[in-house]
Amino acid sequence: MDKTLNQKGQALLESVLCVPLFVVLLTAFLLHCRVLIIRQQLLMAARYGTDGILFNDWTEGEVAGEIKRFLSGEAAPEIKGRNLDPEKVEVKVKISKSVPPPVFNPPSSWVEVYYRVELPAWMGRGFYISARSEVMKL
Repeated sequence: MDKTLNQKGQALLESVLCVPLFVVLLTAFLLHCRVLIIRQQLLMAARYGTDGILFNDWTEGEVAGEIKRFLSGEAAPEIKGRNLDPEKVEVKVKISKSVPPPVFNPPSSWVEVYYRVELPAWMGRGFYISARSEVMKL
């Protein structure tokens, strides 16, 4: 009879230790997946901005505005998907014009997009996810 009580106690102890560990691992996995998806969105937005610099001659303000519209879903409201909070998006843009001779001094324009991710209090403070795209315009 003592053997079955010991087995039940061991099973209970294993459950008490394994369930919280499983929950923490699952939460970490889901957070990691969320970070990867946001990173991909930021990279697409940064490339969209450099394409606008290269092909549409957008100014720095236009690039920043278009990227925020792109990430918030305002650019194409008929397309449903995951949108980011525009209040948490920060965009840095640098547009360099060609300086003669461009062969030796190629101008480089770039777009950096940052997104602030807030975490639950028990996981600590939040962090930034960023992406950068660069284009040379001769």
